[in-house]
Amino acid sequence: MKKITSILAISSLLSFGISFVAIASPAVTTMQLSLRVSCQDAIASVKRKIQQNRNILVRFEARDIANYGWETGKIPRGKKILEINMGEMGMKGMKGNRQDMLNVMNSPKLLSSLASEVINGCNDVSGINIGISHTDYGRMYGLVGDRVQPFKCLSADRSRRNLPWGYMVCL
Repeated sequence: MKKITSILAISSLLSFGISFVAIASPAVTTMQLSLRVSCQDAIASVKRKIQQNRNILVRFEARDIANYGWETGKIPRGKKILEINMGEMGMKGMKGNRQDMLNVMNSPKLLSSLASEVINGCNDVSGINIGISHTDYGRMYGLVGDRVQPFKCLSADRSRRNLPWGYMVCL
């Protein structure tokens, strides 16, 4: 494995089993891990769609749903959330074109399509969290019932410890 300039959350990826190419200027790293072909294809396709005609670094990290604080009894199937992070903070600020990242984030149709592709292709994934690295600008999508949809907002002052599946705290 070649060394890259950014740090990837390898332990999370290993537990999820993702195979992908992470591109960071100037080096490239390829991680070969076992995973169903449909999920590998979905992740590669999502990366291509985000980067198509855009200058955006894209990183993926799988996390256990249990780490997020949802009521686990209502989660429809997989026990993972796939974090999709655009950009990376460098010594001279954000790497990648910020306007390109904002264009992706401001396209509900594109975000919904990306979420559906990952969730339908990856049985272990019940939701995706896509956003711009090192900011609070993100969107959460998940399988609610039999549909992939954006999560609804609850106020940050909510006294409840665990959120119902399909909801997130919004500022």
